[in-house]
Amino acid sequence: MLKLLLLEDQSADQEAVERIIRSLPDVQWLGAYANPQEALAEADRNRPDIVIAAIELADMNGLAFTSKLQAIHPSVRVIVAAHSGDYAREAYDAGARGYLIKPIDPNSLMKVLGTVSTLKECSNMNKLE
Repeated sequence: MLKLLLLEDQSADQEAVERIIRSLPDVQWLGAYANPQEALAEADRNRPDIVIAAIELADMNGLAFTSKLQAIHPSVRVIVAAHSGDYAREAYDAGARGYLIKPIDPNSLMKVLGTVSTLKECSNMNKLE
């Protein structure tokens, strides 16, 4: 069972993602957080497998959050969500394993969850030198 946490400060986006995630049989919902520091604390407590992080946040942008989370918990797979593809390169450079365009639709979310959940086995492989 995958454990999933959401970092999103827009309540409509929180509700939409939560509705989709709660409908999935093999995913445990750890909650939605608007504050990046609270999301990091929750990640420390419950070690999610996947975190979906919005780019546009009040306190810390999603790229900085992704970098910080990856430094602390490199095995957590982060999916970054934004209103456009403008931040995709920066998201992957920060350690994201997936990228979603808002508003998040169920098909896109299911596709990226399937992709990043299969990366678990590959995440510990050594990079080629």
